[in-house]
Amino acid sequence: LFRSNVFGNSRNGVIRGPRYLNVDSSMFKDFHITEGQAIGFRFDAFNVFNIASYGNPDIGITDSAFGNISDQNPAVRSQERRLQFALRYSF
Repeated sequence: LFRSNVFGNSRNGVIRGPRYLNVDSSMFKDFHITEGQAIGFRFDAFNVFNIASYGNPDIGITDSAFGNISDQNPAVRSQERRLQFALRYSF
């Protein structure tokens, strides 16, 4: 017998979705021209491996999409890979 709107007896954390993984990286180097002058180069990469973060599976047992992952994780939307370059002159 199936009754809707009642609590079941499953433990918390029984259903697991895909993990969230985001790798950012940065490299920088300063080149000293004279005693008081320097040029700094910086490179930043966000989401280096371009990993998509998917949402949790549908857990409604009566849904036709039960168990399907149909969207990205709305809480932590993954962004596409982004590269950023910077050049700084200090004197």
